[in-house]
Amino acid sequence: MKAALLAAGKGKRLRPITMCCPKPLIPLAGISLIEYDLFSLRSLGVEDVHIVAGHMKTMVVNNLADGSGFGLHLRYLDQYDQLGTGHAVSLLSERLGGEKFLLIYSDVFFRLDHLRALIDASTDFDHLVALAEVDEPWEYGVVELEGGLIRRIVEKPPKGEEPSRKVIAGLFSLSPSIFTHLASVLRSPRGEFELTDAIEKAARSEAVGSIDLGGDWSDSGSPCDLLEASERLFDEVISNFCRLSIDGLTRQAGLLLSGESRVSGSATVEGPTYIGSGVTVGNGAQLGPYVVLCDGATVGRNASVSRSIFMPNSSIGANSSIQRSVLAPSASIGEDASLSRRPGPGEFGVLLGEKSMIGRGVVVNPMTVVNPNEALIDANAL
Repeated sequence: MKAALLAAGKGKRLRPITMCCPKPLIPLAGISLIEYDLFSLRSLGVEDVHIVAGHMKTMVVNNLADGSGFGLHLRYLDQYDQLGTGHAVSLLSERLGGEKFLLIYSDVFFRLDHLRALIDASTDFDHLVALAEVDEPWEYGVVELEGGLIRRIVEKPPKGEEPSRKVIAGLFSLSPSIFTHLASVLRSPRGEFELTDAIEKAARSEAVGSIDLGGDWSDSGSPCDLLEASERLFDEVISNFCRLSIDGLTRQAGLLLSGESRVSGSATVEGPTYIGSGVTVGNGAQLGPYVVLCDGATVGRNASVSRSIFMPNSSIGANSSIQRSVLAPSASIGEDASLSRRPGPGEFGVLLGEKSMIGRGVVVNPMTVVNPNEALIDANAL
């Protein structure tokens, strides 16, 4: 079976992070979601993968190359115009129009066992759609089932009018007939061609089944969702480390390591945590759980970091603390800086754009965003 990944979106809700890195490539657990997709597909015997890319396509191609690093054969398609998931899938018709194929949205987390179950069940239906159960279904495409088959999909219904709490989870097995249905899809009210409209059309004449992922699934569209996906991905990579066989990554208890780094013997590191190459962690620092320190990241002495992502060459100074935050490449937090309080449910700490900074001694509120190349040196300026 062949597979296709959709990786063209701009990730607007994750700006300023996605201004320098496409959403599927954000490092969530030593690897990104799209890398996890590729290692998962390889582990299940898939060899040929097509990637629809758009936003920062060059970075996607440079990171994934021809797929040999994953034991796969990768080919790329351009989605120059962001015209929706239906349009993205229609671009695959000439390459995948003759056989059933897997389709994955590369910005969602699912478990490896979910993908295996989808493949195993795909022969029983014309099309098979993974569903997840969420607390706010009105933010997604909501599904109505009848006799175990999909009958209707309501895209982002008004709150309180959703037919269920089960939503499209971004993982599919599709037959070639989906391209015929896509050809008759019209633009949605938001001006896009929706894959869900084509699936709903297919349900009128074909067997469109579903596999339920329950609540063990994460989108990564917002900062809080991204951090949740990071935690789930950490747990999945560690528990399936041998099955995934991720090149260049080693596991020591709850730690994932890549390359050589300088971690002070007096530092406390709680897993799951990823430490990349050339990372420096100072005396008395406290890390974890769920911390990503990419190549060249620095954590100062007595600093405290938890549930956060430090992209390459980002740093936090001595005696500073941060939680539930994302630092873009070369972003920095000065010494003696902190959040005014720990982020609550539905909140993140800070998002720092590329080469941005929070100055020494600054105390900021959760949900703070600093744009690329900007400096926040006075919390009262917010």
